[in-house]
Amino acid sequence: MWVPLLAGVAVLAVVLSGALIASRGRTSPDVATNPRPEPPPVQASVTTPPPPLTGDDRLLSKRITGFGPGRKTITWLQNCAKATWPEGQVRARSVLRCEVITGRPATSAYAITFADSSALDAFLAAQSAGVDDSGKGDCAKKEGFNSLVGWTSSEGVPIGRLLCRRAGPAYRLAWSFENDAFVDANGVPFAIIADGPDPAALIEWWKKTPV
Repeated sequence: MWVPLLAGVAVLAVVLSGALIASRGRTSPDVATNPRPEPPPVQASVTTPPPPLTGDDRLLSKRITGFGPGRKTITWLQNCAKATWPEGQVRARSVLRCEVITGRPATSAYAITFADSSALDAFLAAQSAGVDDSGKGDCAKKEGFNSLVGWTSSEGVPIGRLLCRRAGPAYRLAWSFENDAFVDANGVPFAIIADGPDPAALIEWWKKTPV
Protein backbone atom coordinates (compact mmCIF):
# COMPACT_ATOMS: atom_id res chain seq x y z
CA MET A 1 0.00 0.00 0.00
CA TRP A 2 2.81 2.49 0.80
CA VAL A 3 4.83 1.61 -2.30
CA PRO A 4 2.38 2.96 -4.91
CA LEU A 5 1.89 6.12 -2.82
CA LEU A 6 5.63 6.77 -2.64
CA ALA A 7 5.96 6.15 -6.37
CA GLY A 8 3.25 8.72 -7.07
CA VAL A 9 4.96 11.30 -4.91
CA ALA A 10 8.22 10.72 -6.75
CA VAL A 11 6.57 11.19 -10.14
CA LEU A 12 4.90 14.42 -8.98
CA ALA A 13 8.22 15.74 -7.73
CA VAL A 14 9.86 15.03 -11.06
CA VAL A 15 7.05 16.79 -12.96
CA LEU A 16 7.19 19.89 -10.74
CA SER A 17 10.97 20.01 -10.98
CA GLY A 18 10.81 19.89 -14.76
CA ALA A 19 8.20 22.61 -14.87
CA LEU A 20 10.33 24.85 -12.66
CA ILE A 21 13.39 24.34 -14.86
CA ALA A 22 11.37 25.07 -17.99
CA SER A 23 9.92 28.24 -16.50
CA ARG A 24 13.39 29.47 -15.63
CA GLY A 25 14.52 28.98 -19.17
CA ARG A 26 11.71 30.99 -20.75
CA THR A 27 11.71 34.81 -21.21
CA SER A 28 8.69 36.82 -20.19
CA PRO A 29 6.65 37.49 -23.32
CA ASP A 30 6.11 41.13 -22.26
CA VAL A 31 9.88 41.73 -22.09
CA ALA A 32 10.56 39.89 -25.34
CA THR A 33 7.85 41.53 -27.44
CA ASN A 34 7.67 44.96 -25.76
CA PRO A 35 11.20 46.13 -24.95
CA ARG A 36 11.54 49.39 -23.00
CA PRO A 37 11.75 52.27 -25.56
CA GLU A 38 14.97 54.23 -25.85
CA PRO A 39 14.73 57.92 -24.81
CA PRO A 40 14.62 60.30 -27.78
CA PRO A 41 17.93 61.97 -28.67
CA VAL A 42 18.48 65.47 -27.30
CA GLN A 43 18.09 68.03 -30.06
CA ALA A 44 20.82 70.66 -30.19
CA SER A 45 19.44 74.20 -30.05
CA VAL A 46 19.81 76.10 -33.29
CA THR A 47 19.97 79.89 -33.31
CA THR A 48 18.62 81.44 -36.47
CA PRO A 49 20.82 84.36 -37.51
CA PRO A 50 19.05 87.67 -38.18
CA PRO A 51 18.45 88.55 -41.82
CA PRO A 52 21.22 90.58 -43.46
CA LEU A 53 21.04 94.36 -43.44
CA THR A 54 19.70 96.01 -46.59
CA GLY A 55 20.96 99.29 -48.02
CA ASP A 56 18.63 101.42 -45.85
CA ASP A 57 19.49 99.29 -42.81
CA ARG A 58 23.18 99.86 -43.35
CA LEU A 59 22.71 103.61 -43.71
CA LEU A 60 20.83 103.77 -40.41
CA SER A 61 23.31 101.49 -38.68
CA LYS A 62 26.22 103.65 -39.87
CA ARG A 63 24.44 106.77 -38.61
CA ILE A 64 24.03 105.19 -35.21
CA THR A 65 27.31 103.35 -34.70
CA GLY A 66 29.74 105.66 -36.45
CA PHE A 67 29.10 107.90 -39.43
CA GLY A 68 31.52 110.12 -41.29
CA PRO A 69 32.91 113.59 -40.53
CA GLY A 70 30.45 116.30 -39.62
CA ARG A 71 27.84 113.90 -38.17
CA LYS A 72 27.31 113.01 -34.55
CA THR A 73 27.20 109.32 -33.64
CA ILE A 74 25.25 107.35 -31.07
CA THR A 75 28.05 105.04 -30.02
CA TRP A 76 26.16 103.59 -27.05
CA LEU A 77 23.96 101.61 -29.45
CA GLN A 78 25.78 98.66 -30.97
CA ASN A 79 25.15 95.26 -32.59
CA CYS A 80 22.11 96.48 -34.50
CA ALA A 81 20.10 93.80 -36.29
CA LYS A 82 17.23 93.97 -38.74
CA ALA A 83 13.91 93.83 -36.90
CA THR A 84 10.18 94.47 -37.10
CA TRP A 85 8.46 97.12 -35.01
CA PRO A 86 6.41 94.98 -32.60
CA GLU A 87 3.45 97.35 -32.22
CA GLY A 88 1.99 97.36 -35.71
CA GLN A 89 2.79 98.69 -39.12
CA VAL A 90 4.91 101.80 -39.65
CA ARG A 91 5.87 103.43 -42.94
CA ALA A 92 9.57 102.80 -42.52
CA ARG A 93 12.60 102.30 -44.69
CA SER A 94 14.39 100.46 -41.94
CA VAL A 95 13.76 99.08 -38.44
CA LEU A 96 16.72 97.97 -36.33
CA ARG A 97 16.97 96.61 -32.82
CA CYS A 98 20.22 97.51 -31.08
CA GLU A 99 21.95 96.63 -27.83
CA VAL A 100 22.46 99.39 -25.29
CA ILE A 101 26.10 99.27 -24.17
CA THR A 102 26.25 102.15 -21.66
CA GLY A 103 24.09 102.23 -18.57
CA ARG A 104 21.30 99.75 -18.03
CA PRO A 105 18.00 101.60 -17.64
CA ALA A 106 17.19 100.10 -21.06
CA THR A 107 18.86 96.97 -22.38
CA SER A 108 17.79 97.39 -25.99
CA ALA A 109 16.33 100.05 -28.24
CA TYR A 110 14.64 100.29 -31.63
CA ALA A 111 15.82 102.66 -34.33
CA ILE A 112 13.45 103.46 -37.18
CA THR A 113 14.13 105.34 -40.40
CA PHE A 114 10.82 106.61 -41.71
CA ALA A 115 9.69 106.81 -45.31
CA ASP A 116 9.33 110.58 -44.98
CA SER A 117 8.48 113.33 -42.48
CA SER A 118 4.75 112.59 -42.59
CA ALA A 119 5.44 108.95 -41.65
CA LEU A 120 7.40 110.15 -38.62
CA ASP A 121 4.58 112.55 -37.72
CA ALA A 122 2.04 109.71 -37.91
CA PHE A 123 4.21 107.47 -35.74
CA LEU A 124 4.67 110.10 -33.03
CA ALA A 125 0.96 110.98 -33.15
CA ALA A 126 0.04 107.33 -32.56
CA GLN A 127 2.63 106.95 -29.80
CA SER A 128 1.58 110.15 -28.04
CA ALA A 129 -2.17 109.51 -27.92
CA GLY A 130 -3.36 110.82 -24.54
CA VAL A 131 -0.03 112.53 -23.83
CA ASP A 132 0.19 116.19 -22.87
CA ASP A 133 1.67 118.07 -25.85
CA SER A 134 1.16 121.56 -24.42
CA GLY A 135 4.78 121.84 -23.35
CA LYS A 136 3.91 121.13 -19.73
CA GLY A 137 5.08 118.04 -17.91
CA ASP A 138 8.38 118.00 -19.75
CA CYS A 139 10.16 114.85 -18.59
CA ALA A 140 13.54 116.29 -19.60
CA LYS A 141 12.92 118.93 -16.93
CA LYS A 142 11.64 116.33 -14.45
CA GLU A 143 8.12 117.73 -14.65
CA GLY A 144 6.54 114.31 -15.01
CA PHE A 145 6.67 111.53 -17.53
CA ASN A 146 3.81 112.21 -19.90
CA SER A 147 4.79 114.73 -22.55
CA LEU A 148 5.73 115.42 -26.15
CA VAL A 149 8.11 118.36 -26.50
CA GLY A 150 10.93 119.58 -28.73
CA TRP A 151 14.49 118.77 -27.72
CA THR A 152 17.86 120.31 -28.52
CA SER A 153 21.50 119.31 -28.49
CA SER A 154 23.81 120.38 -25.68
CA GLU A 155 24.75 123.35 -27.91
CA GLY A 156 21.10 124.40 -28.13
CA VAL A 157 20.53 123.18 -31.69
CA PRO A 158 16.93 121.97 -32.26
CA ILE A 159 17.04 118.31 -33.24
CA GLY A 160 13.57 116.82 -32.99
CA ARG A 161 10.84 115.78 -30.59
CA LEU A 162 10.99 113.89 -27.30
CA LEU A 163 8.12 111.67 -26.14
CA CYS A 164 7.81 110.37 -22.58
CA ARG A 165 4.96 108.05 -21.59
CA ARG A 166 3.96 104.79 -19.97
CA ALA A 167 4.06 101.73 -22.22
CA GLY A 168 2.35 98.88 -20.39
CA PRO A 169 4.39 98.06 -17.27
CA ALA A 170 7.41 100.01 -18.58
CA TYR A 171 8.26 103.64 -19.30
CA ARG A 172 9.10 104.76 -22.82
CA LEU A 173 11.32 107.39 -24.35
CA ALA A 174 11.09 108.10 -28.07
CA TRP A 175 13.18 110.85 -29.59
CA SER A 176 13.38 111.91 -33.21
CA PHE A 177 16.21 113.29 -35.33
CA GLU A 178 14.81 115.79 -37.81
CA ASN A 179 17.48 118.47 -38.14
CA ASP A 180 19.46 118.18 -41.38
CA ALA A 181 22.69 117.80 -39.42
CA PHE A 182 21.34 114.88 -37.44
CA VAL A 183 19.22 112.82 -39.85
CA ASP A 184 20.41 109.41 -40.98
CA ALA A 185 23.12 108.77 -43.57
CA ASN A 186 20.54 109.00 -46.34
CA GLY A 187 19.22 112.37 -45.19
CA VAL A 188 16.00 110.86 -43.81
CA PRO A 189 14.47 111.52 -40.35
CA PHE A 190 14.62 108.72 -37.84
CA ALA A 191 13.72 108.02 -34.22
CA ILE A 192 14.96 105.88 -31.36
CA ILE A 193 12.60 104.17 -28.92
CA ALA A 194 13.76 102.72 -25.59
CA ASP A 195 11.76 101.26 -22.69
CA GLY A 196 12.86 100.86 -19.08
CA PRO A 197 11.40 100.12 -15.63
CA ASP A 198 12.60 103.34 -13.91
CA PRO A 199 11.54 106.65 -15.49
CA ALA A 200 14.04 108.76 -13.54
CA ALA A 201 16.95 106.49 -14.46
CA LEU A 202 15.75 106.38 -18.07
CA ILE A 203 15.69 110.15 -18.50
CA GLU A 204 19.05 110.61 -16.76
CA TRP A 205 20.56 108.00 -19.07
CA TRP A 206 19.07 109.77 -22.10
CA LYS A 207 20.50 113.13 -21.02
CA LYS A 208 24.04 111.68 -20.98
CA THR A 209 23.83 110.09 -24.38
CA PRO A 210 25.69 111.84 -27.21
CA VAL A 211 23.68 112.89 -30.26
